[in-house]
Amino acid sequence: TWSAVILRPSSNKTDNDLPNFDLKIYKAIGKMGEEETGYRCVSIHDEFAYDKKQPIHGTVLDWIYDSFGSYAYSTELWSLPRKAGIEITDYIGWGQDHPASDDVAMAKALDEHVDGAGIYEWTAFDHPQLGEVEIGGWDYKFAIQNPPGPLLEEVTAGNALFVKRMMGTVPRIEMQAAEVEPLGGDVYRLSVVVRNTGFLPTYLSEVGKGIPSVKGVRVSIDLPEGCEIAGRVEQRL
Repeated sequence: TWSAVILRPSSNKTDNDLPNFDLKIYKAIGKMGEEETGYRCVSIHDEFAYDKKQPIHGTVLDWIYDSFGSYAYSTELWSLPRKAGIEITDYIGWGQDHPASDDVAMAKALDEHVDGAGIYEWTAFDHPQLGEVEIGGWDYKFAIQNPPGPLLEEVTAGNALFVKRMMGTVPRIEMQAAEVEPLGGDVYRLSVVVRNTGFLPTYLSEVGKGIPSVKGVRVSIDLPEGCEIAGRVEQRL
C-alpha cells in the first residue's frame, strides 16, 4: 500500500454516475481523512484504475455501498516516495515507470529516517542453479509496500483519527419535546419529537433508500400494566 492515498468508490463507475447526494457525502467524509492524514482522497475509477477501459470489479468498498448503502474507504497508509519528497500525481504510472533519481532519493530518506532499514547490502551467494549471484536491494515488503517498523506509529496515527471522525458521522436518533395531553377520562395523547442530530441521514445514502436491509426508523412504546394504546404499537417514521 505504497501510494499514501485514501481510496473511495466507485471502482467501476465515474463520479458522474454516482448519485449527487452520495458523491457529496463521499467527498465530505473524505475531506476529514485528508485533514487527518495529509493524503488525497480519490475515486478508484477516475484516478486509480490501471485501465479505465477495464473497470475493477469485486472490491469490498463497492459491495458495502451497493449492498448496505454505507460509505467505505480504503487508506493506502504509506509512501516512501512521499517520505522522500517526491510528488506523485499519477499513482499507477509512477509505479510502472519513474526516473532512477527517485530511487536515490528514497534510499536517502531511509538513511535519514530509519538508519538505512529497508535496503539490504548486496552480498555474494552461490545459487544451486544460477551459480554465483548477488542478493540485496530493496526490502519490498517493509520499505516499498509498508513502512519500516520504526515509522509504523507515525504512519498509522492520522488514519486512526480519520476512522474516529468517520464513526462520528453516523445517524444519531434522539427523542425530544415529549408532551402528554389529557383528552378526558383516562385517555391521553402522547406527542414526542424524534430527531436525527447526526451527520448522515437515517437512510444513509440515495442508494440506501432502495436497499431492503435499510429499515429506516421505527418507534414503539412500552406501557405499564393496565394501559393500552389506541392505535399501532409500532410506528414507522
